[in-house]
Amino acid sequence: MHLIRLSLLIAFTFCFSSAVAQQDNFSINSFLIKKSDAQSMTIEVDCNNDGSKGQLFLGASVNSSDGMIRTFEEGRGIVPTGKNVKVSASFRRPPDNAVQKTDNLRLHLLSDKDGSFLSRNFSMPYVWEATDQPINETDLRFKNFLLFGSNFNEGNFAAVDLLLDKLISSELTDLSGNWEMSWFESALNMEFGDKNDRGNLKRIQQWRALNPKSIGAPIAEAIYWRGAAWRIRGNEANVDPFALKLFRQRMNAAELALSRSRKYAARNPAWYEMYLLVSNENGKPLVFSENLYQEAIKRHPRFPNLYKTMALIYAPSNGFEDWDKVERVIKTAVGNITEGSSAVVYTSMYKDIASHQQSDFDLFRDSLASWPTIKQGYEEMLKKTPDKQLLNEMAVYACRANDKETFNNLWVKIQGKPEKNIWPDNYTPDICMHRFKGKM
Repeated sequence: MHLIRLSLLIAFTFCFSSAVAQQDNFSINSFLIKKSDAQSMTIEVDCNNDGSKGQLFLGASVNSSDGMIRTFEEGRGIVPTGKNVKVSASFRRPPDNAVQKTDNLRLHLLSDKDGSFLSRNFSMPYVWEATDQPINETDLRFKNFLLFGSNFNEGNFAAVDLLLDKLISSELTDLSGNWEMSWFESALNMEFGDKNDRGNLKRIQQWRALNPKSIGAPIAEAIYWRGAAWRIRGNEANVDPFALKLFRQRMNAAELALSRSRKYAARNPAWYEMYLLVSNENGKPLVFSENLYQEAIKRHPRFPNLYKTMALIYAPSNGFEDWDKVERVIKTAVGNITEGSSAVVYTSMYKDIASHQQSDFDLFRDSLASWPTIKQGYEEMLKKTPDKQLLNEMAVYACRANDKETFNNLWVKIQGKPEKNIWPDNYTPDICMHRFKGKM
């Protein structure tokens, strides 16, 4: 996924550490709408900046009062030094072609010197007219990722719960058959991934206090403690005994957050997914994971992540794979996830497994994956939408499978401009071009 590119695109949106209207040395005063249409809006913001905080950047976005609609920033304005300086900021329409209403304007300043941050909210009712123009592909792909992450960071926990309920009940999926609800975990994993602060834990505790039966808060807490456990342990084979002790304590905290919320949170299929991950990494016997998995797919048979997680338990990246059991899990998924094409389900499962393996792993050499079936899955996905990411992914697999004809056909569609972050280091576009076109 393009999470690195996305994190740059919405970096300001995820920086809500100290939301205040002004500080002694810089402030946000007022704004004017300079240009607006169905596609975007540009505003002019009046700011103060005494220069003591280094270079300041201005960002802006709008959202609906219920937290279900939000725009992506289009650019960041640099704030010059002075009083009542004018800075432009712009943002694209919310990622949908239908009529949409937003109510709130959020402006924020960030210092590159010490990370100082401030924000100010303004009431700004605005109706985005319907449009037949194409919506930005990245905005569409990461729409729910943005909603989950932004609402969590702003403390709008009711919006997070509302969006979770909406996406679980609708079982809305993306092109690859993944549930849109899975962006919840992705957003929080990014938020917690490299931080050791207790601010996020405090935020989760506030969430649980506001909604003791939340189906999202216990999973968020488990994600927090799991991330904290792996940060202290690291990924090396030899682990310091003290680090291992802390790892166990934090994994136990993650498991406790899940086990004590079972009665109400298990209606969220992500609860089972997280419990499978945590219990396996915390050293529970394999039979525990297998029993939990059977319970999970009986209750939530169409949730793909349950099968992917169990498959990864059978095929961890550090060896001890059982590919017969992996194949059995995938066949069960194909049989149970009846809403999508069986080839698409098969492709999505093996693609996820491959993404977790080490760089020397070869999907078609080391597992039971079938290239003809994976090829069919990509073809069916691309019939719905000629997505650039899918084109590049399929080209990588065609190269791995040594399918010259398919690779060359895809390369024409890619037009020689690959999405390089999708291509692994051992299967770069250059390597595949040399392989099939005989170039040196």
